[in-house]
Amino acid sequence: MGLARIDEREWLIVDERRDVELALRARLLDERRDEVFFALPGSEAASAEVLALIDGDEHGRHALEAAGRAVQEDLCVLVPDGGGFVLGAACVCFPSHWRLADKVGLPVAAIHAPVPRYDEELAAKVDGFIARLRPGTVVARRNWTIHELEDLFAPACPPVQGVPPADQWLRSERQTLRLLPETGAVLFTIKTQQTQLRNVPLDVRTRLAARLRAEPPELDAYKGLSARAAELVTFLEG
Repeated sequence: MGLARIDEREWLIVDERRDVELALRARLLDERRDEVFFALPGSEAASAEVLALIDGDEHGRHALEAAGRAVQEDLCVLVPDGGGFVLGAACVCFPSHWRLADKVGLPVAAIHAPVPRYDEELAAKVDGFIARLRPGTVVARRNWTIHELEDLFAPACPPVQGVPPADQWLRSERQTLRLLPETGAVLFTIKTQQTQLRNVPLDVRTRLAARLRAEPPELDAYKGLSARAAELVTFLEG
């Protein structure tokens, strides 16, 4: 799973893009709210706990929407349900080729069903890990992919655009998990960071090329990289 415990003081990231990203999040919530936010009945208390955790104010909005307007991270609240957890509320403004509406109310395993080999290799581990989370523990991991376009709001995987590899975008998600002690819900956060491949240090390019060479074809397909992988490897190794 690649999860590691982090200091709570390192939980959320504030970087140089804060003002730009908060403005974009506000615009998406104002203009496309049905695509970037939802909350099922019964998730109100957990959402309020999230807002309190970031020390925010509701301003007359749903608590999780208010929280989503105050931080750069996307926020997903997993609420207890029949011994497991389901996605009860979320504010996701920067999806990477997936739609929030497709995940509403689903258990964790079903949310990740499109991920190759998830059911066989990760589902039981992830469910068990979430069930064992304790108050005060914050864990984090990173994943990555490469998009042709800069758009942070990218729910759909577009046709190949023919963008030169140097101009494509290395997109990394820093994901964290923590238990909300008052409600027993779990908060999953996603901080998206990206840079053009031309700006990636050479040693990192080499590691990315090795990873791309080693990835199974079904994972490349899931990431939308199948038609671009060979050209990307050539650029990264060169």
